[in-house]
Amino acid sequence: MFQKVRGLFRKETLEDKIPIVILNLESALDRLDSISENLRKEDNNLFESCVKARMENDTVHAMMYANECAEIRKIALLVVSSKYALEQMV
Repeated sequence: MFQKVRGLFRKETLEDKIPIVILNLESALDRLDSISENLRKEDNNLFESCVKARMENDTVHAMMYANECAEIRKIALLVVSSKYALEQMV
């Protein structure tokens, strides 16, 4: 009985917290992988649209697609660097 009561008020140790933190980090890595994959697909779609617009001599749309593609690549670089930082923690 005393063990149960003491267990309720026991302070959680670092040994107890470490597996939870590792699980949270791995979950964050999975989310970053998913985001990275979605950004890669979007980048490919925009690049193909840019090439298609350029071949049709539609320079306005081609520039718009190219700028959007550049922005997505910047975000993808940020996601990948965040992913590497998290991988080093795990």
